[in-house]
Amino acid sequence: MRSAKILSILVAVVLMVMLFSGFVNTARSSSSSTKTTFGTGNPPMETGDGYEEGTSGTDNIVNTTAADKVILVVSFGTSYNQSRNLTIGGIETAIKNAYPDYQVRRAFTSQIIIDKLAKCDGLRIDNVTEAMNRLVLDKVKDVVILPTTIMNGIEYDNMIAEIMPFADRFESFRVGKNLLFDDSDYDAVAELIVNETSQFRADGTSIVFMGHGTEHESNAIYEKLQSVLAAKSPFRIYARRWK
Repeated sequence: MRSAKILSILVAVVLMVMLFSGFVNTARSSSSSTKTTFGTGNPPMETGDGYEEGTSGTDNIVNTTAADKVILVVSFGTSYNQSRNLTIGGIETAIKNAYPDYQVRRAFTSQIIIDKLAKCDGLRIDNVTEAMNRLVLDKVKDVVILPTTIMNGIEYDNMIAEIMPFADRFESFRVGKNLLFDDSDYDAVAELIVNETSQFRADGTSIVFMGHGTEHESNAIYEKLQSVLAAKSPFRIYARRWK
């Protein structure tokens, strides 16, 4: 389980850096390449380069080959190419670079996203059950399941329910925890957020990290992360849930 824990920490680092880098890059380019209507709820208008459509280089991960050792990265998924490339693709690439002896594969938990990508862009991504069946058919021996979920919520519970029937089909089967699992995880993530946002500290400026929220009891992670952030930085950094 030690490698699964290391992988979870790696996800924490890459996810926050990629998310924040994506935010900064978008903000810097918005004045010249997009037009945003603030206050109306309308999304940015694309300039026609199609960057939010189709596929990107990181989507080549779906082209799998036979392998003895596999890390299966399980994400909710997104149909936005830029977001998928920077976040999910960035995490997968970092894991691939850190663990070159393993083949890295992808699975999404959102069937809606999977179906949309297949219909609109011809990109076919496995759901969790399909990915597990593929591992069995490919006779993979060593499997590490690594979720990119932040909390131990509905998505994580559903993933566990889908993968556990396959646990005895491999010589080695390990599962990573969600990002914010214990107190040390909160400390590591909060420290990373404080460091990565240091260049934006100024009077009258606040930074808000927004999560989707859930009906699951794990919603409490927002309040806990907020308290850790407040203890680590006098600068106004907030963790909030959308619903």
